[in-house]
Amino acid sequence: MPTIPQMPSRPASPGAAGRLRIPVIGLVALAIGFIGGYGTGRASVPIAKSYQEGYDAARKKVEALHVFPSAPKESTGLTGKVTSISDSSLEIDADLAGPNPFENMPGPIKRTVRISARTKTYRISLKSEETLRKERQAAATATNTGPLGFSPADPYMKTEIPASEISVGDIVRVGSDRDILQAAAFDATEIDITAR
Repeated sequence: MPTIPQMPSRPASPGAAGRLRIPVIGLVALAIGFIGGYGTGRASVPIAKSYQEGYDAARKKVEALHVFPSAPKESTGLTGKVTSISDSSLEIDADLAGPNPFENMPGPIKRTVRISARTKTYRISLKSEETLRKERQAAATATNTGPLGFSPADPYMKTEIPASEISVGDIVRVGSDRDILQAAAFDATEIDITAR
């Protein structure tokens, strides 16, 4: 009869309790470190008494850095949402967000935009991928490539439309030939419908 070779015996396993001891100790140490670090961090940062105090403190720090430009003193264009339409005018809610997130542009939110025979109205839309590809290829082969070494294709198309195509809810950019920054009502020279 052939003999079966004997396998060497394995050392005894410490059991389930021994296998869990090291991860539990690690988790407890991690929790203590997190709580201690959080407490130390909270103690080192002065707590604002109110949201407004924190906001004001942040605003002063940002203004001291001169990161954002001030709101312009005049403007010949603005963006807004059409809220109502009459025969010769639009009512819009102007977007008064300026270049500085801590200050709004001056002027009223509600604006009356007068439309005349000289007002041009356009719909702004994205060009097709095929059109953009052709324009990029044509720009790449052109000899006058501009200061950057290439002439990027404009991804938007501007199509003239009658003013009657403007609808309530449209987002429009309105242009004028005079300063309209604080005007409650003004004559538009151009209206671009950018979105619905």
